[in-house]
Amino acid sequence: MLRFTFSFLLAVLSLNGCGDEANSSGGSGGTGGAGSGGDGGIGGADSAVWPCTEQGIRDAITVGGGPNTFLCNGPTTVVTEAPIQIDDDVILDGEGKLTVDGGDDHRVFVVGTPGVIAPDSVTVEFRNLNITRGFAELPEVGGGGILSGGQLTILNCEITHNRASGGSGIESFGDLNIQGSTISQNDGTWAISHLGVAIQGEALTITDSTISDNVGGGVSYRGTVGYIRDTTISGNEALQDEYGGGIANAGDLFIWNTVIAGNEAERGGGIWNRGDLSLVDSTVAENTGGEGGGIYNADPFLPDLPVSGVGLLNLHRSTVSGNTAERGGGIYTVGLWQRITNSTVSGNSANEGGGIAMAGTKEGPSNLTLANTTVADNAATEGSAIWALGESPEFRFVGAIVAGSCHEAEGTVAWVSNGSNIESPGDTCNFSEMSDQPGVAPDALKLGSLGDNGGFTETHAPEAGSVAIDAMLPEDCTLSLPEPLGDQRYLNRPVGSACDAGSVEFEE
Repeated sequence: MLRFTFSFLLAVLSLNGCGDEANSSGGSGGTGGAGSGGDGGIGGADSAVWPCTEQGIRDAITVGGGPNTFLCNGPTTVVTEAPIQIDDDVILDGEGKLTVDGGDDHRVFVVGTPGVIAPDSVTVEFRNLNITRGFAELPEVGGGGILSGGQLTILNCEITHNRASGGSGIESFGDLNIQGSTISQNDGTWAISHLGVAIQGEALTITDSTISDNVGGGVSYRGTVGYIRDTTISGNEALQDEYGGGIANAGDLFIWNTVIAGNEAERGGGIWNRGDLSLVDSTVAENTGGEGGGIYNADPFLPDLPVSGVGLLNLHRSTVSGNTAERGGGIYTVGLWQRITNSTVSGNSANEGGGIAMAGTKEGPSNLTLANTTVADNAATEGSAIWALGESPEFRFVGAIVAGSCHEAEGTVAWVSNGSNIESPGDTCNFSEMSDQPGVAPDALKLGSLGDNGGFTETHAPEAGSVAIDAMLPEDCTLSLPEPLGDQRYLNRPVGSACDAGSVEFEE
């Protein structure tokens, strides 16, 4: 069931951006404590200014509190001699000038005691800092830039060019809150598992951030309450034969108003899911993979994966477009339960299942409901729109538009119409209810091209005279959509005498 609530959404902070790429080296400087003159700090423990040196950073941490700022004479890089351990509550603010550099030799920061999480664990904020060139060597756990066992908030920071076997940028065993930050060009190529991602966490919130061009993958999540919103996850690449180029989820994760684009992995170029994933008002586009170019929803019964899961997938008011794969160009799923509502699957390509491919789970049934969803302009050798394999898969359609073909490779696949569906141009999806319209010619369907028709995501809008307009029985519309009734763009349904089929209501 979709967990669509805005109560979790954090207020967007209006903070200064990170500084320019640091280009000078910090000197050794004096070390004095807060409240002392000269090279020491000024002010009390709650707000202090420190030398722009490694020792100044360490002294600020020892005193704690904050925000603690630093006397940097313009953009300054401080190359550290050893990891900086933080065991006290502290706020460090680089004011866009300070880069802390691990010299490709060691981690930059270690927060608390990773693996030992207590209710009173250390609380740390990094603000307007650049954290770079950290390194975590096997057999240690990851976290080249930051390894955290505390409650960590990262505001308007850049975390780049770090290396580790897991969480190459950040590895967190506590609460991790990232806002307005860039995590990019971190490297997990030498990881021994799929965990070479840039960010790895157990309790995660990411807002207004960019996660891009990381090798090993973008985000790995395994916790119980995770949120990603207003974020771009792009250009990340999973390790060879691994999964989740943009996101690998084995927890309970809600994604809202986020773009996941141009990522690559063997399974799930954009997203790999073995948990409970809700994707709302988001775009998954131009990703590539062997299976599931855009999204791979994994079989929870497979024993050979390092994390357990449930394989639940819920797409609402979202678009999956322009993705490519061998099987399941847009979506490949073998999960227990999937639902796609008021969404668009368009322009994806594969050998099998250009838009969607589904197979049965190892030990149980799998089903996918498409409610007021448009599947159009996808391409494949078999099943340009939908491809299915196995004894247990079941497709359920209500108010859907399938512009393309459905193909059953082998097995006993159930194609169930709950009414008011349209297939064009053929009759391959078993749309047999009285309210269904199979075999509709493209010039009668009259779908516009994928584009900006309002809302958060691109859609196919029906044109005047389309058979999709007012095509749904009232009871089908009421049953297919969550309250309040609306289309992919938040436009109330119906506009005319009845709801339109597909994800978009026609407007004159």
